[in-house]
Amino acid sequence: MKKASELFKGKRITTILIVSMLLITVSLSCNLPFTVVWTGGSETDQKASDQTKTEANDTSAASEDQGEDGEEGDSVESDQVVPSETPTETPSTTDTLTPTLEPAIANVEQNINCRVGPKDVYDLVHIFGKGDVVNILGKNEAETFWYIQDQGSGSIQCWLWREYTNTEGATKDVPVFTPPPEPPPVMNFVLTYKGSGARIANVYIQNTGNLPLQSHTSTFKDTVTGELLTITSNTLGAAAKISAGNTGVISSPKFSADPTGHQLKVTIKACSADGQTGKCLSKNISFVSK
Repeated sequence: MKKASELFKGKRITTILIVSMLLITVSLSCNLPFTVVWTGGSETDQKASDQTKTEANDTSAASEDQGEDGEEGDSVESDQVVPSETPTETPSTTDTLTPTLEPAIANVEQNINCRVGPKDVYDLVHIFGKGDVVNILGKNEAETFWYIQDQGSGSIQCWLWREYTNTEGATKDVPVFTPPPEPPPVMNFVLTYKGSGARIANVYIQNTGNLPLQSHTSTFKDTVTGELLTITSNTLGAAAKISAGNTGVISSPKFSADPTGHQLKVTIKACSADGQTGKCLSKNISFVSK
């Protein structure tokens, strides 16, 4: 029994020593630096892993090379910000064609006055005859007159009444011109002997004012025979009126005797309205009938 007790006591001491040594070892190991060495995997596995990494690097390099020359290089990693390049369209340089408008022209259908402004009170610039063609530069607001330029020298520019014209071209696109201010009214005319024949004396009357000559009372006296003839009319010869710058003819009634070689005295009272009304002016002229 003594031996068994001593044996048990010896095993117990041995166990305590082993446990104590383990505790000391663990305690020392917690305070000392240590290195973890990877031992998982054989040398063959390590070589295979290295080869896989090498192939992956080669594939990445090949992909980058292809991206410089080919379309497949557009793919990028998700965490990279690549600005999208939107192709800029270059506008085509197409020439803008401005439509060419046909020039507006006026064909004169009968003799017509062309004046400084669109009214009879303006000075006469030119008289265009039937068949003349002029360029239309403008129009008045009422579109009753054209502002024109002659097709010859181009030096004549004036206002033409549209009533006696036939137009061609885009007259609706012709700009509206503002005429000059109307001149103050002036009543004046000049008398000139024209000639005699068949016992009738003829006198020219030219309107040098800006009011129309629209009616008259004229007396013709043969100073040799003493015969006095009078005519009153709302027309001046064949004209209903004589506008500014124009000339008309006033003819006497028929004398009882041939007045050729006789001194004739003529008085003409011309007025700007019918019935010898409006502004009126009287002038005399003497001449020897031929």
